[in-house]
Amino acid sequence: MKSKLNKSDYIVLIIYYSVSSILNIIDYNNSDNALIEYIVDIPTTIITSFIVILIFMYFLIPKYLIQKKYVAFILLALVVLTFFGTIADTLGFWSGGNSLDKLPKWDRVILNGIYTSSNDIGLLLGILFTKKFYEGRNEIINIEKQQKENELKLLRSQIDPHFLFNNLNTLDALIDRNATKAKEYVNRLSSIYRYLIKTKDVEVMELFEEIQLAENYIILISK
Repeated sequence: MKSKLNKSDYIVLIIYYSVSSILNIIDYNNSDNALIEYIVDIPTTIITSFIVILIFMYFLIPKYLIQKKYVAFILLALVVLTFFGTIADTLGFWSGGNSLDKLPKWDRVILNGIYTSSNDIGLLLGILFTKKFYEGRNEIINIEKQQKENELKLLRSQIDPHFLFNNLNTLDALIDRNATKAKEYVNRLSSIYRYLIKTKDVEVMELFEEIQLAENYIILISK
């Protein structure tokens, strides 16, 4: 899975943060929060969660999770969540009119920080992971499709000279034995090469034409 963010991922982030900000504003308004809480809390949540997302997508996931270094991934993830969650909690505590001297004990601060960061990025990471999964699956399907097309083109390019050489030898023998069969042979051979030229860059052909090709080919190799 490619964890790096692309253009559409940033569009998802913009939409998510826009909707989230509107909902937070509505919630703050219903709770009669002070203006400073709007100014501090909402931007802080966006900035800290966005930084955490970048750390996960560009560092933790490719360097540790994908490399199956699960213990290191969990420990570093907890450190990141604690650090940025604590920043968001502390600023939120202060913007609510509380003195920083009244902050909870350090163990509670750590747990609250982990909870806050996890809550802020959980849904967003889930959306990005799901999006990346389907993008990766579609990319694999397209690669497999292109590979099959390349193999078909390569097969056609390899068959052409050998097929023509063998059929010219057969035609040479038929001309002396049976001119009528030789004429039919030439017509079927030309039909096959007309089909090969026609379908050189075509992905899908009608079933009728495919059946005709098979019939002509069987008759040629049976001569």
